[in-house]
Amino acid sequence: MLKKVLNLILVITNLYIISNGQTTALNYYSVNDGLSHNVINCIFQDSEGFIWFGTQNGLNKFNGYNFKKYFHDPTDTMSILNSWIYSITEDNAGNIWIGTRYGLNKYDKKTNCFTRYIHDDLDKHSIYGNNVHGVTITKEGNIVANTLPAINILNPNTGKFIHHVNSKPAYSTVGDMCQPIIEDNEGLLWIASGNGLSCFNQETKNFTDFTYNKNDLNTIFSKNITALCKDKLGNIWIGTCSGLNFYDIKTKEIQRFYLQDGENNYICSITVDHMGDIWVSTGAGGLNKIVIHEDKNAPSSSKVFGKGDNIQDFFVRDFVESLYMNKSNVLWIGTINGVYSIDLKDKKFKLYSKSSNISSIDLLDNGIASIYKDNNNMIWIGNWGRGLNLYNRETGDVQHFSEHF
Repeated sequence: MLKKVLNLILVITNLYIISNGQTTALNYYSVNDGLSHNVINCIFQDSEGFIWFGTQNGLNKFNGYNFKKYFHDPTDTMSILNSWIYSITEDNAGNIWIGTRYGLNKYDKKTNCFTRYIHDDLDKHSIYGNNVHGVTITKEGNIVANTLPAINILNPNTGKFIHHVNSKPAYSTVGDMCQPIIEDNEGLLWIASGNGLSCFNQETKNFTDFTYNKNDLNTIFSKNITALCKDKLGNIWIGTCSGLNFYDIKTKEIQRFYLQDGENNYICSITVDHMGDIWVSTGAGGLNKIVIHEDKNAPSSSKVFGKGDNIQDFFVRDFVESLYMNKSNVLWIGTINGVYSIDLKDKKFKLYSKSSNISSIDLLDNGIASIYKDNNNMIWIGNWGRGLNLYNRETGDVQHFSEHF
């Protein structure tokens, strides 16, 4: 069994606002803040620290304050080919590669222009198809695009595509969703599809296919592959529309991993944090965390975000489409109603302030004149000219005393 082999312990965690006296920073962005569209298909951080969001209507570059938006312009041949974005990655030269519903694009930051790659029947070295569901960069620096039933490997030095066509049908039932492609530590390419999981050996040029078999528990949960992720041990996590699978890179076995006793197992996205733990979003089950313990005797608990309002309620309501852990250990959560970010770094200082942020506390004002802790561990906070606040650190409740109320 998976837990026995790798000593993995699964912990389903509900994310809360307040934990052990600390508030988790939760930020939210939508079209009202400058996003081009609220449905976030994919998220990526480039080498310069910018966060890129692929939506159903436009590509977005976020500098932490403002969004720069890119749309298809039929009058501009150097604009992006299509505004429905499936996948984003960056090559070794710093170019951004974008897979869309119609064509592959390379964005040059220096020229602010897009180079387009579309299928041409008269050019055998053009891309195989125009529906580019997934893009990745190999260790060799090649660009690989998933255009089922073929994968396309582009050598940036030659500018030519080499196609490798899988013999199995390219049937897809995942519709207008990403179908990712990733490279593992051994140089194998893992390809998602609506007709099962495939693994391509770049040396032998052979495909290995993994399909669903209801009579075999060591097969994938479903032929509809919705998410792929490589963990820090090199193992492959596989999301399907019916559950989560795990591929042990050492034993070469696929096993099933159950979330929430088999409920809400439509896996939308998977990412890994700086500790090596796995974050999984499900269609209606919000956000889950798998904690990997190297010591089988380690306690089966993870950091839970306390006793305040349940952040997961927001994610369930908004349906999490995409997850991404950036270099600063900030978890970005793309939904059908905008994007959230949670800073997972340990905080040495906790800021208590009144703001529009979901995680703020309801003070009368942020101008603090005096502070006092009483015998009941309640905090009295005096504001300049606004009144008095009584703060309960356990519940997060604030009682106001002011002539204005």
